Amino acid sequence: MSAARADWRLGSVVIAGFVLLVATLLGLVLAWSDPFLAWLVLGMVVQAALALHALVRGACAAWRRRWRATLAAAGLALVFAAGVVSLPVLGWVVLTHAAAPDPEDAAP
Repeated sequence: MSAARADWRLGSVVIAGFVLLVATLLGLVLAWSDPFLAWLVLGMVVQAALALHALVRGACAAWRRRWRATLAAAGLALVFAAGVVSLPVLGWVVLTHAAAPDPEDAAP
């Protein structure tokens, strides 16, 4: 097995981790809501593409009856699908928190 075929999982995980890290960092800076939302959309597309890639790799492994690789790819696809779902939730939490009034400002 070539190194490129064996290491596709690690590269996919690094890309997904980078997407989530940048989304979290952009979410911490409240003045950057437009770049944050743009990054969330881009991140969702990237995560969905990674999930689809993992599903195709798993289907190819199943076709060759490599069951361990099939299960690993299916598990990775589920993790990426969870990343697709978590990005809008992260956006909702950050933007809801940014729009909430500060309780100290309402003091009499």
